[in-house]
Amino acid sequence: MTSPAQPLLPLALIVDDDPALRALSRMSLEQEDLRVEEASSGQAAIDFVAVTMPDIIILDLQMPGMDGFVACQQLRQLPRGEFVPILIMTGLDDIDSIAQAYEVGATDFIVKPCPGLILSQRVRYMLRASEMLNALRSSESRLAQAQRIAQLGGWEWDLVKDRMHVSDAACRILGIAPALCDHSQASYLARVHEEDRALVAEAMREAVASGTEFDLDHRIVQNDGTERIVHVLGETIMDDTGQAECMVGTVQDVTDMRATEAKIYFLANYDSVTHLPNRSLFLHRIAQAMTCGAGSHVIGALLVVGLDRYHRLRDMHGSRKAEQLIKDVVERLQHTLSAGVTHVQSTGAEIPVLARLSDDQFAILYTHPSAPDSAKVAHTLMSALGTPFVIDGTSVTLSAHIGLAIPGADGADADVLLRNAVTALQSAKTTGQNSYRYYSSAMITSLAARISLEQDLRAATAENQFVLHYQPQVDILSEKVVGFEALIRWQHPTRGLISPAEFIPVAEEEDLIIQMSEWVITSVAQQQRMWHKGGLAPTAVSINLSGLHFRQRHIAGHIKTLVYEQGGILRILNWNSRRAC
Repeated sequence: MTSPAQPLLPLALIVDDDPALRALSRMSLEQEDLRVEEASSGQAAIDFVAVTMPDIIILDLQMPGMDGFVACQQLRQLPRGEFVPILIMTGLDDIDSIAQAYEVGATDFIVKPCPGLILSQRVRYMLRASEMLNALRSSESRLAQAQRIAQLGGWEWDLVKDRMHVSDAACRILGIAPALCDHSQASYLARVHEEDRALVAEAMREAVASGTEFDLDHRIVQNDGTERIVHVLGETIMDDTGQAECMVGTVQDVTDMRATEAKIYFLANYDSVTHLPNRSLFLHRIAQAMTCGAGSHVIGALLVVGLDRYHRLRDMHGSRKAEQLIKDVVERLQHTLSAGVTHVQSTGAEIPVLARLSDDQFAILYTHPSAPDSAKVAHTLMSALGTPFVIDGTSVTLSAHIGLAIPGADGADADVLLRNAVTALQSAKTTGQNSYRYYSSAMITSLAARISLEQDLRAATAENQFVLHYQPQVDILSEKVVGFEALIRWQHPTRGLISPAEFIPVAEEEDLIIQMSEWVITSVAQQQRMWHKGGLAPTAVSINLSGLHFRQRHIAGHIKTLVYEQGGILRILNWNSRRAC
């Protein structure tokens, strides 16, 4: 088993031109478990230290050639030579040289000839002191590094002398060269942004007067005009009599931190495309408005605007063009709302809150108009959106539906009020394009039935609950059957046969119509093949397709594939998006 490596013993360098004294010194130090090296001259010592830095140097002053004074001075100038302890050895009658030795960098002195025990104990003491100083310097270095990383500095304000000591790190944060720092409170306040200066001065004054602490953010202006945000903490220190003696604190550059916090707040509360409040922030604004308006006679309105066909336009033109379309929509909504606010500004109306709830839904909290006037707002908004937009040089007309809910009457809670406005929007969508509806409790039943129908329709598509009825097509001159028209019917497991007039609109809104139509095409082709095998002549069958089919690329080729795979014959006559019976 390999034993752990033993730590190296401290290294001492003895510099003396007298071999006998070097030998005696070596003997004393090695008995104290020190490693010892020798140098017979100042130049030899410098050459050795340039390669290997000892833990302590014992240096004789009186040497031929380069004496100990010059050697000591040059040793201090070597890399890492600034902090190595240097013990000067001088004669008993050479006391005057001690002051000169300290001036050139000596750490301590000892008179020679010196007993070995005294020399070894003095070296041990100096090594312990050097170790503690190195640990302190290392700790200060790590602290300074941590402060640089955290952009944190310290300060201390002597209230008795009215002198403010600012650390080098704090000076750098304030944009002041440490050597040029004027250590006064006035110098610090001079760096504070003029709009924040009175606030900071007052916070310091109150902390001193009350013996407490202060904690605030403020702006500073550096020499080059750069503005930064700093977080400053201060705590008052009292003397034995209870009087404020000084204040200590920290200053930290939090510019990047505050910018990150602001970005996080924005992403959590605003739509990234339009920079409008999102659903979360909008609900908060509703709650605030309802709280502030409690007990007043002003009745506002909550409008939810749903854009028709937005997702299809996005699929056709791409996300980037769709985002620009949404920005154009927002600009038009804002212009319309601001025009309405200007008209009633004299009555003290608040600006409507416009938010984006989802890709194709916007919400407006209109606090001024009474319930009947909110209908005019809905008309104005739909009219504004009815003017064509331009995408890729192509004119595009958007239609919209609007659901309205009245605060208080339709909900005293922000979530309930918004949910009811969305319910009114869903109800408005069943009445055709460009329509609006106020919320009513009856809509819940209707919406529940609509949702149930949608769920059943999805199950019907998956479980093939549809049947085809073939309506004859007769030539009125010959009175002969010349073909058939395939009409889809839904054989509901509990409700029986359901008319296409009830489920086709839902299928188109939920994008189920294409899947249903492809089932019809495949089924008709299969039926044609069966008739042909039964001996009947080829018979034409007309199939009605939704207009949504014709927004697909390569629709003709796709239909041909479906028909030919089943052995059918294809002849396209016309199309009708709603013809079903």
